[in-house]
Amino acid sequence: MSDPRGQSRIELSGSFDVIWTDFFVDVLVHEHVEQGIVCSTTLVDHPRDLEAFLGILHMLADRGFPVRTIAYQQAGVDEFGWQSG
Repeated sequence: MSDPRGQSRIELSGSFDVIWTDFFVDVLVHEHVEQGIVCSTTLVDHPRDLEAFLGILHMLADRGFPVRTIAYQQAGVDEFGWQSG
């Protein structure tokens, strides 16, 4: 049986040192660059549950990363909040 995970998206101001990705399970890092300067970084991850996602947010805040926006979608729930299956 597979292990369904949610999806999270966290946008930070500026750049993000990839050494911190060890705190994530399977993270994609996308930097938004304008005129050679990293304006923002988006982290897309698949935490096992909401508690793990909140742990990531606390880690980022504790280390002074400037969080701009966050989004979390629980596994098995569609965009309208309906449980699938």
